[in-house]
Parts: sequence; C-alpha cells; structure tokens
Amino acid sequence: MNLSISFKLLVIDRIEVDNYTRMNFLMVLLPVATFCCVVIYLANQPRAEEVRTIFIRAAILTAVYAILTLEILSPFHLVTRNLLILVWCIPLFVFVAWNLYQRRAGFRILLPKISLPHGWSGWLAFSAIALIIILTAIVAWISPPMTWDSLSYHMSRIAHWAENRSIWHYITGIERQNSMSPGAEMLTLHGYVLTGNDRFATFTEWLAMLGSVMGVSLITKLLGGRGYAQWLSALFAATLPMGIVQASSTITDYVVAFWLVCLACELLNYQQTKNNSALVFAVLTTGMAVLTKPTCMPYLAPFMLWVVVLVVKNKNPLAMLKWALLAIGLMALITGGYISRNVITFGGLSNGDDFKNHVNQLLTPAGFISNVIKNAALQAGTPSDYLNNELDLLIRKVHVKIGVDIMDPRTTGDGYFMIRKPIYSEDLVSNPYHALLAIISFVVLLVMIRKLGLKTLLYALCVIAGFVFYSGLYKWHLFNVRYHLSFFILIAPIFGLTWGLFERIKWGLAVILILWITSIPVLFSIVSRPLIPNHAITDHPSILTQSREKLRFANCVDCYPIDKAMVEQIENNRCSTVGIMLNGDAGEYLFWKLFNIPLEQLRIEWIVAGTPSEKYESDDFTPCTVICEGCGSDQPSIRGLNLFSLENGYALYLNPIGE
Repeated sequence: MNLSISFKLLVIDRIEVDNYTRMNFLMVLLPVATFCCVVIYLANQPRAEEVRTIFIRAAILTAVYAILTLEILSPFHLVTRNLLILVWCIPLFVFVAWNLYQRRAGFRILLPKISLPHGWSGWLAFSAIALIIILTAIVAWISPPMTWDSLSYHMSRIAHWAENRSIWHYITGIERQNSMSPGAEMLTLHGYVLTGNDRFATFTEWLAMLGSVMGVSLITKLLGGRGYAQWLSALFAATLPMGIVQASSTITDYVVAFWLVCLACELLNYQQTKNNSALVFAVLTTGMAVLTKPTCMPYLAPFMLWVVVLVVKNKNPLAMLKWALLAIGLMALITGGYISRNVITFGGLSNGDDFKNHVNQLLTPAGFISNVIKNAALQAGTPSDYLNNELDLLIRKVHVKIGVDIMDPRTTGDGYFMIRKPIYSEDLVSNPYHALLAIISFVVLLVMIRKLGLKTLLYALCVIAGFVFYSGLYKWHLFNVRYHLSFFILIAPIFGLTWGLFERIKWGLAVILILWITSIPVLFSIVSRPLIPNHAITDHPSILTQSREKLRFANCVDCYPIDKAMVEQIENNRCSTVGIMLNGDAGEYLFWKLFNIPLEQLRIEWIVAGTPSEKYESDDFTPCTVICEGCGSDQPSIRGLNLFSLENGYALYLNPIGE
C-alpha cells in the first residue's frame, strides 16, 4: 500500500467534516468541557469522594443534563446547533461564576488527584488497558456507523430528530425508531447536531467502555479489593471481545453496562458511608439505564432490591416515604418524556410487537430453564469442533428430558441454535474464555468466602441473578451475546477479587495477559472494520484504505452501487425532499449519508399507511422523489411521480426536470 495514499486516508480524509467548518467540528468539545467542570466542582466539595466516584458522578450529571435539555427543547422544535451551543455554555458560565466566587472567598480550586500505578504489575496492567483503549479509539474514529441495527434504527432516528429539531415521535415504517428506549441515541444526538455529522457517534459507546473499565475497578475497591485486584478487574473488562467490538460501534449495550456499573458503585458506596447523595445518584443512574434499553431491567432488579433493603434498614418510615417519592419523581423526570410519547403513539409503554418479538412466551419452569441454558451456551463455543458437537448434543438431550423443543418459537427468536466456534462478527462475537474464568472465580469465591466476605458473595449473586432473569424472561436470539455484555462487565470485580488473593504468585495477571493475547484477533480484525485484516477472519480490506462512505456499506457491500446511483440521480434532478417506502429492517441511514445536500436543506420522510406512527404525517411534505423497496412495474406512479428506474428490488419514482 502506497504510504502517501495511506497517510491521506488516515489523516487528511479523516479530518474532513462533511463540508462543515472546523469550528463546527470543535463544538463537540463543549460537552467535554462541561464534564470537566463538573469533575472539578465535585472534587472541591467539603466531603470530596474518591476520584473514580467523582468521574462517575460527573458522567451521570452530564448525561442527565443532556437528556433533560432535549426534553425541554423538543416540544418547541428548538433542538438546533445554536441552541445546543447555548445549552452547553450555560454550565460553563455557572462554573466560571462559582470559580470567581471561590477565589474571592479565599478558597483554592483543587484538581482531582489521579493515582499512578504502583509496581511493575500495575504498570503492565495499565499499559495493556491503555493499548486497548487507544486502538478501539482509532477504530471508532475512522469507522462510521455500520452495524445493521444502527443503520436501521439507532442512527436513523438520530437523523430524523435532527431534521425535525425534536426527539418527539414521527412518521416511520420502522416503528423501533420511535418505540425503543432512546437514551444512548439522545446523548449521541448532541454531538450529531453540534458537528453536523456522525463523526463522534461511535464515541458514545467508547466512552461507556472507558467508564465501565474504571467503574469495575472502583467496585472492586468498595468490595475490599486492593490495588492489584482492582487492576485485574479492569483488565478482565477491557479484554472482553464483545466489549472491544462494541467500543467502536453505535449500538447501545455498553452504555447500558456503564449505567449498571454506576448503580453498583453507588449502592456499595451507600452501604459503606450511609451518605444520602449515593442514593440520589443510584436513582439517577437507574433512570438512565431504563431510558437506554429495556434489557437492563433483569440486571437492575437484584441491585434495586438491595438498595431497598438498605433504605428500610437505615431509614424510619417517614424518611422511607420521602425517599420513595423522590425516587419516583427523579425517575419520572428522566423517563417520563419517553414513556408518555410511547403511550400516545402505541397506547402502552412500548410497541406491542416489541414485547411479542422479545419476551419469552413460555414462562414455565421448563421454558425458563431452556432459555437460561441456551443463553449460557452462546458463550460456550470453543475452537474444537469435537467439543462443540459434544456440548451441543448434551444440551439437546437436556431439552428432551425437560420436554421443550430447543427451537420452540415461544422461547426462540432469530437464528438457529448450535454451538459455534468463536467468531468475530460484531453481532455474534462471544466471550468463552471470560465465561470459563467467571465460573472458576465464583467457585473460588465460595471456597474463600470467609476471606472475601458475605458482601462480595451477595454482589456476585446479584450479578448471576441478573443473567438468569434476563435469559429466562426474554426470548433466545442468536445475537443475545450482545446483551450478555452487562453480565461480563459486572462480574469483572469477582474475577479481580478472587484471583487477587494470589497476588504473590501473580496467577491472575498471567491469566489476564493470556486473555489479552486471545483478544488480539478481535482488537485488530473485527469482520466489518478490520484495522489490520486477518484473512482467516475477514475478507474486508483495512479501514485505513477505505473511504468513510464505502465503510458505511461494510455489512451490505452490494447495496453501495445501487443506493449511490439512485441518490446521484435524485441530486442531478435537484431534488431535496425525499419520500421513502422501505421494509421494516432496511438500512435507512445509508441513504441519509449518501446525499451531499446540507442537512438543513435535506428532508427525508416516510410514506406509510396503517402504522401507529401514521398520525405524524406532515401536511406540508410534498416529495419530489420516492424510493420504494418492493415496488414493481405494476405500480407505475406514487404521489404523482412516475416510475423512473427499477433495480434489485428498489424502485425510484421521480419526474425528470423538464417533464
């Protein structure tokens, strides 16, 4: 590969911001500056917390602020770049005023003290984690959103929100864009509007990874682990293959895992200090988790029960009532807008089809056990076909014994059950070695319970209960491995604590470095976006050699020439109001990003009939072209536009200029 070409692709092309000025690009630093200001403010409180607690609480407050500002601006369609700049300048102005007041009062402004690693093992662990963080950041920076779920609804809903200048529901043929929990996308929307593109969209998940790795080390400390154990926990989390993959994507499972980590930190903090502020932050982070993804609920339940028990133990009845009302109020503040929009659109908390497609419909002991076994088996694949086949046969025999069809449609969604070798597809990558270590660590915990304490056992049981509840209550899908990320992140402190008992021998460090080596293929060669391609894993070329536009089509290479040709024809016809009629799982966002029309001039809206969101059809929308998936020559016109071309299942309707 020519070095000059590589340099241009990596440096020059990557810095371009889709015809927007560099000043627009730098606007994304405003939320970062706000976060830093909150960190400094919390570090200067009379009872300053441990530095990791400060960072976690600053993240919670910044995220809640971002969510609430969108809820306030959206009814008036004021989610614009200029107003978001003002939104993020307000806390900076407040911080400057507070800073001046503190200085006039004679108080020094202190920066949080960050401890450096101690000893060779600490520095080795830090270096291994730093390398993973840096490499995933490089992949996240170069790679645009390309996961199919993101192209279908995660990023598409963000594009519609930006177009509508509001997070309220809109007309769509992919109802998930409205119904699914929007928390992570709402955070991403700020960067999308501030910069005018999706350059930083992947960093929502990357930042969640960074926060989770730090958070599990704090949990380890709160459970009594020393520095060595804390580093082991952080390394366990950082080397998770699914975590590495998600850190450069725009799906939302790492964001959920981060909020769960925050909740565990605040729960343990409250148990240790009885500080009421920990309860407030526990409620806030619970609200953020619920707002991000409904799959968090089984993982949340055991920890929330633990919180309730602590409150009952430490508060009198009147105080308990006050805290209950406060918790309800804060949860409503964070999730109320999303829930109310769903009630208006779907008549319930969510679209009924979402529950039908995802909730286990055989909630009997046998149905529950079947799904727990099948979910655990998703993490059991080994490189050996023999072992995989033997385990697969054993699981099928168990299903015969309990009288449940392993592919019963009441318990099973997408995919065919079988034990597979580890693969590196972003939707299907598993964590088999981490799963084995999690089991071993729990056994060691039971043996060493006197040394590790009942609190550690209770924490481990809460994490395991979350996995069991999730597996039993939701349908088995082949891509459920993504939803297991929360379990593996939360179980990391148990690995650190148990293997940290052998600090002198350094067994834990040796094991975790082996895990780091096993993570190298997924670190460098994610199937759809390899940094350095391993041809035994992927046929895709390096992301260093591909344009950002082509990278978007990594999961649908054949779509690129067809979609590109249609968009070029539309632009040649000087059309900027585009109607779309696609299937319910189409990669809609690909069309948004192919247009070279500035965002404020482009208008893309769905044309649907008989769907819950049909009520949001705009009276003033008159398309000058329609892209229809599944239309044929038997439908010669739509909305007064004639059939112009028909290729590979896509029909383009437009009246050429002059006709």
